[in-house]
Amino acid sequence: MGGMAVMVADGKRRGLRSGRVTTAGAVFVFFEQSSLLAVVLLGLFLLFKLNQLNSASVLAALVLAGIALATGLVLVMGMRSPILLANVLTRLGTILNRILHPILRRDSVDLSRARPFADDVYEGLQIVKKSPGKLLLPGVLAFSSKALLIIILGLIFKAFGQPFTVTMLIAGFSIGYLFYIVSPTPSGVGFVEGAMTLVLTSLGLSLAVSVVITLTFRGITFWLTILYGMLALRWIGQGQQAPAQSTEPLA
Repeated sequence: MGGMAVMVADGKRRGLRSGRVTTAGAVFVFFEQSSLLAVVLLGLFLLFKLNQLNSASVLAALVLAGIALATGLVLVMGMRSPILLANVLTRLGTILNRILHPILRRDSVDLSRARPFADDVYEGLQIVKKSPGKLLLPGVLAFSSKALLIIILGLIFKAFGQPFTVTMLIAGFSIGYLFYIVSPTPSGVGFVEGAMTLVLTSLGLSLAVSVVITLTFRGITFWLTILYGMLALRWIGQGQQAPAQSTEPLA
């Protein structure tokens, strides 16, 4: 969610309307959470069959489902009425300010931005509403990205000469990445590694092998992407700034 601020700022610099950039980011987050939730539910089912399911994983899955549902509701409200969305955001911002004010000694949310933000979201979602078929490919890619990550995990097993099953791959990935979202640390640092190691160990791997495979997987799929992201931000920064805001629908 925090990465959306980078996209919005870059979009403004390039002349893109912030409503469309915000909408694209929100839809991306929804697809990402929904596709991960589907894989997590499959992983929980497999662990249940193996009698390895624990309450912490179930609770985390419920939190993820709640986050995905809340994101979907925000998109629906934004599509139906900017006033309704602005009222909800103002109410939530007021609650958050009351909670954090004793700690921060200031308001953490600028409530005056609720209506402009809601208008931006509404404007962007009207484009989505007119051509919903264009969301099919992003939806498919969201699910295929999880399949690709599972394949990478399997290739790491092969690289270290460790036998594995499809159940082991799906369960290990799903529970590990469940804490990628449901975690008090950014991107689940520490929690993803711990959860995935515990699952792989419970499924028959030794602790040492589980740790090595988990750290290698996270290094390839998470830490290296930070380097890619830094290079990408540098690369897109070389583009020419658009002289005016675009009025054509985004492809």
